[in-house]
Amino acid sequence: MRQIKHQNLTWYDLIKPGEENFKSLAEKYNLDPFDIEDCLHIAQRPKLENRKNYLFIILRVPIYNRQTKTIKASEVDLFAGRNFIISVHQGNSRTLKRFFTEIKAAKDNREKFLASSGSLLYELLFKLYHRCFPILDHIAEDLDNIEDDIFNHTKQKQTLQKISELRRNIINIIS
Repeated sequence: MRQIKHQNLTWYDLIKPGEENFKSLAEKYNLDPFDIEDCLHIAQRPKLENRKNYLFIILRVPIYNRQTKTIKASEVDLFAGRNFIISVHQGNSRTLKRFFTEIKAAKDNREKFLASSGSLLYELLFKLYHRCFPILDHIAEDLDNIEDDIFNHTKQKQTLQKISELRRNIINIIS
């Protein structure tokens, strides 16, 4: 578990956590056992729970694998309380890892992004979803190319393969 503390706010970043990683945090911040259970089991649907002392958010963000040319949905779970943020993920989000490192490295970044849990939550959500746009742009470009191939009638086998790959990637984003 990595953490950054600035004034009254602490950001805990849990990568591939087990139950033992949550024990002290669950006691300290009175986390609901059902929310912890959701963090321990991947493949949840996105959701938002407004608890007594925090918000619990499950996000599904697309991750592009350049080697396999596939898109998979990755889960990021967030607990956002008055004086804490807990991010939970499997470690495959370069965006989240890079942002944590940037804040840890520079005091100016801590002043800017750790002013409140609301400002940190906003920035986390912004960065995670902003990262989706290049992936969506790439899908749109692939669809345009497939459309051109269909109307050319010359590359039917290759076009069918492209459609199949694109279909798989879109399904992986939403499942």
